[in-house]
Amino acid sequence: LTDHYSELVEVLGPMSATGLPWMASGLCSVDDAASVESFFAGVSSAPAGTDRNLRLVAEEIRRCARLRGAVAGDLAAALAAPLQAPVAVP
Repeated sequence: LTDHYSELVEVLGPMSATGLPWMASGLCSVDDAASVESFFAGVSSAPAGTDRNLRLVAEEIRRCARLRGAVAGDLAAALAAPLQAPVAVP
């Protein structure tokens, strides 16, 4: 995406190209959100509507990072705990 943004916009057309920020929606750190925002801030030819999708994606990435931070300790402890045999239900 970062290497061929202009070409992608040309191929997709401006209507579809507004969704390109969503390609980053699987990222999950505050640094990732900042990188995505930085990239799109430097794109002067982004079609109208891209900025809205960028804000939504950056919010989703930051939400993921907060969730990951909130559950990381409990998840690590649960994964490190020995497995227990399932309880039989009569």
